[in-house]
This record gives sequence, C-alpha cells and structure tokens, in this order.
Amino acid sequence: MKVLVAGATGPIGNRLIPALLAAGHEVVGIAGSESGLAALNQTGAEGVIANALDSHALDAVAKQVKPEAVVRARRRRRSDWPYVKSRQLI
Repeated sequence: MKVLVAGATGPIGNRLIPALLAAGHEVVGIAGSESGLAALNQTGAEGVIANALDSHALDAVAKQVKPEAVVRARRRRRSDWPYVKSRQLI
C-alpha cells in the first residue's frame, strides 16, 4: 500500500516509517527541510519537502503522490487539510 506520512521526520514518524517499510508498504514522507529529506531518503522512504502547516501545500503533495492511505504523525493536527477529508485516514 502506498502511504503518505505527514510528520515523517518527527518523533512519531521516525518510529512509524521503518515499521511501514518493514511491512512492505511504499512510504512517502513529508519533510520540512533538506536535512529531513536526507534523513527520509536514508530510511528507504521517498521524501518530499512541504510546509506541514500549509494545508494547500499538503493537498498539492497528496494529489501528486496519490497515496492509498494518509498518516498524520504530527502532534498538532490540521483538520482543514482537504485531501484527508476524502481519503482513508489512519
């Protein structure tokens, strides 16, 4: 399953991404910086840079990635992210 993880480089995402990869999922993580992107790429996940507080940027990433599931691994939730209102949220 293709899974998009918002908050991929945070304390939750750092533990979640290896577990998703080990379970055989294709993982795309959202990073907020070049260093975060590099860390994601080292795990074997694909990474994209986006501002996790910008719902329009997150929506654009989700439309490009076309995930089957979205995981918001951020501590603070953004309930106005339009993409997750129409997709499976785990």
